[in-house]
Amino acid sequence: MYSGAMLLASLAALAPMVALQSRDLDARPFPRVGMLWSPYNGPGALWDKAGNYALVLIGTDGLGLRFKANANADMATEIDAAGVAKAKATIAKFYKEHPDSQVIVETYFFEANEGTYPADSPWWFRDDKGQKVSFWKGCYNMATDNPGYIKHIAKRIDAIAEATEGKTGLYLDNLRFDDRAKKGWMELLGLLRKSRPDRFIMANAGWDSDGLAWVLPQLNGIMYEDSVHHTADGDQEKFYARVAHHDSLMRKPTRSMVEIFGKDSDVESAWRELVRTLLYTDAGFLYADSTFGHRHAWRKEWSPLLGKAVDGHRTPNGQAQTRRFANGMVAWNPSRVSVTLELGGVYRDQRTQATVKKVTLSPGQGAYLVKE
Repeated sequence: MYSGAMLLASLAALAPMVALQSRDLDARPFPRVGMLWSPYNGPGALWDKAGNYALVLIGTDGLGLRFKANANADMATEIDAAGVAKAKATIAKFYKEHPDSQVIVETYFFEANEGTYPADSPWWFRDDKGQKVSFWKGCYNMATDNPGYIKHIAKRIDAIAEATEGKTGLYLDNLRFDDRAKKGWMELLGLLRKSRPDRFIMANAGWDSDGLAWVLPQLNGIMYEDSVHHTADGDQEKFYARVAHHDSLMRKPTRSMVEIFGKDSDVESAWRELVRTLLYTDAGFLYADSTFGHRHAWRKEWSPLLGKAVDGHRTPNGQAQTRRFANGMVAWNPSRVSVTLELGGVYRDQRTQATVKKVTLSPGQGAYLVKE
């Protein structure tokens, strides 16, 4: 069993929090939209579109990087030199133009595709009958507590970092919470922090937004994959409070992502969750149709930048609240009665395009307001 005492001891033994020095991610204006694998729909090259995003998640192929050929692809731990120069140039150009964005590269840890490791490898996770456990079709769970496997994954991650001169961060999918998984995650993160203490690391907690305290001090961000719709207690306001609290426990710079799944035509849902994310957190945001590549359209409400935050994020209290930004404000009413708010200036309501000095919000309604 991986006890609470062991977790605390592991945390204490790991490297202290170190801030990334090369770029100021906090300079990014709000809203901070995330690109999770797929850029927005429509024509245009990936890297031309990527500049619109505060966080850019890609695979090694998005940088033109390849591991050296191996009969079992994921056994490779060295990057083919052929793509390195182009990858470095791509990253250097992108950061020069967008110094407040963060690029992160995915490496598989929890799962692997069939054939990417030898069939008899001890690194596959096996059930009580000795059978591999399917994660999805053609993909299987890995033994994330196996010391040899953990060291191997660390080498693959370090190879990508070396090929990009440490300028790309890391994305790890499918965070798990059983004692076996926690032990493996902590050991891997310990190795990664030892080799590059200032490495930007994001993990995907999936639907979960509880029980993350054990891992947060080693991360720079959490991806909440439609978590607001899958809270254990059904309290969506408390979900946003947890996101803000989690950010306070993570390494700097911090950039989490609140992703919402919904139909492109569900305008109300897209507005509601964007406003709540902006009001209650400093996290990034994405509204996507589904998990299929996290594809999405670029929504009109993401373009009128609100700028830097003037007010700190709010704490949910059951009452209507506002948060001011350099170029506007957001307002949200979680109460059971309609509320009229005086804005103290002239704004354009981005939903109605009306010029307003006050707004009336029905229960469960928000406003995204840009200065005139």
